[in-house]
Amino acid sequence: MPDVLLKAYVMADFEDKLVSAELTVPIQITNEFDVDRNGNSYIVTVIYTADDDDPVEVRVSLDDVVNTMADEYSDPEGYQHMYMVAHELSRCSEELREKASYVEDSANAVGRLFDLD
Repeated sequence: MPDVLLKAYVMADFEDKLVSAELTVPIQITNEFDVDRNGNSYIVTVIYTADDDDPVEVRVSLDDVVNTMADEYSDPEGYQHMYMVAHELSRCSEELREKASYVEDSANAVGRLFDLD
């Protein structure tokens, strides 16, 4: 999990005195992909702050991301970006299929080797 240092600067005006404070919070962020029982896909960002064991989870619908991107790049200057993203998603999908197939084949081979079926 990559460590990210979050800095926030807070300024307040109390009785005509300027008060300045610096807050440094170490955070860790992970990104995941989830598909629910209904087949809806989500990009999930999990944020851990300091030593807190309870993370904050941000779930964004993949359909919403794709639809927003399609809206933002649906002009003659943006269509190439949509092609590029579509290509990358296709490449990732093939890579995941290959890895899943490898794991499936390995599990089946071990099962046959030790007669686990």
